[in-house]
Amino acid sequence: MRCSQPLAGVHPSFHDSNISSARHARSRQWCLIWFSLDQERSSAINNMKLTRSRIYIFVAATLLLISSAALATFNYDYGPDEYVTISNGISPDRKLAITTHGEGEMGYEKFHVNLLDALTGKRIGPLEEIVETLDTGAGAFGAKWARDSSEVTIVYRVDRHAPLKSMTYRLAERRATPFTKRPVDVRDAALIKFWGEFCSNSKPPEKTFGTPKRRE
Repeated sequence: MRCSQPLAGVHPSFHDSNISSARHARSRQWCLIWFSLDQERSSAINNMKLTRSRIYIFVAATLLLISSAALATFNYDYGPDEYVTISNGISPDRKLAITTHGEGEMGYEKFHVNLLDALTGKRIGPLEEIVETLDTGAGAFGAKWARDSSEVTIVYRVDRHAPLKSMTYRLAERRATPFTKRPVDVRDAALIKFWGEFCSNSKPPEKTFGTPKRRE
């Protein structure tokens, strides 16, 4: 005998099966989406940690490079009218020069960093804010210029175990106007790297004004 109706509970209808399958598919899609978002979030966090680690490693390596040069003090005996250009001391327009000059043994007496006219060699004046320097040799000081020669930052040492110091000046009408009242500690990795590249090894000065002291 045939049954005109299927027995209840024996077989689900085709419509009910489709609804169940669709719900299962949607649940699985949401799980996959959340899993994907969680993976991307974890990846982003790891990348941030890796980037920070690279920055710390770079700064540490730079400081290590500088510390190897910091063991020695760079001194120089100047002639009476001798002004020696510091590292990168000639301005981009070739009109100005940052120089050092001192008196007495090793140049410590009346030592100054000076602004000179690079064309005539005439001294414009001392940069009086730069004081208590560890070195007297011009090569231990570095000048980082603006491209248009309107600004210059002088980077130098005051102690072997202290941070580098810097002093920035605005240059106009043959005058140097300081941005701050006193030198500041160098925290910028780019300036630390600059000093390490230009000032941590002895190189001949680009230009010397006046007459060097006679060496016996």
